[in-house]
Amino acid sequence: MGGRGGTVSCRLCKLGKRAAFWGGSILVLAVVLAWVAAGCHQGWTMTQVAVMQVDPITEIEFPSWEKRFVPGYDFLFSGVFLGVAIVLAGFYRLRFCCKP
Repeated sequence: MGGRGGTVSCRLCKLGKRAAFWGGSILVLAVVLAWVAAGCHQGWTMTQVAVMQVDPITEIEFPSWEKRFVPGYDFLFSGVFLGVAIVLAGFYRLRFCCKP
């Protein structure tokens, strides 16, 4: 059973660790890139944005609300936290799975 590459369960645990590491890393990268691509909003996530328009008759500016998703710090921190938790779960699983 000892074979060249160890037991099958140990190889699966290492594969799971690798998948957790890359999956969590890609999630963190995707969340940070999405936050940067949306404009690095430094506040809470917004689903509506005020757009100033001008009244054609009186020429007075007034706010008009436009539906748009703008990710904020809560989106960024929760995505990074989830990605790091996935990576750490992979390391935790390997520690208890592959016992000599």
